[in-house]
Amino acid sequence: MIIRYFVYAQQKDESIEIVEDTLKIIDGDIVLKEYLVIEPYWKIDGMYTVELGIKFNDKTKQIKSFLDNLSDYWITFGEPVDEILTSQKGQNCYIKDNRIEMINIFFELSSDSRYNDTGLQIGKL
Repeated sequence: MIIRYFVYAQQKDESIEIVEDTLKIIDGDIVLKEYLVIEPYWKIDGMYTVELGIKFNDKTKQIKSFLDNLSDYWITFGEPVDEILTSQKGQNCYIKDNRIEMINIFFELSSDSRYNDTGLQIGKL
């Protein structure tokens, strides 16, 4: 899957630190992690876009734990679900880390098949 974070940070290293903090809960279950994009967000000063490809060893169990740790509500897209989003400004959304403005997760976006989670069962989030 591809995870795109929009984080409040002044520097590249700070943005990576924020993302790494969110991954600690499932760190032992990650079999592949690669940062793809780390750059200032062009629309908002003091914000970075951090995009990474990630794969878990037990997809359904670990993804649910990871998502619950990040936010209490996710908006789903697609049938079956191929993208989810949470945002501090979203209705009914609450991201638990106030350094993060928004998170998009794409389950089959990448042309690199290592990051695609075909057949992942998200269910109700």
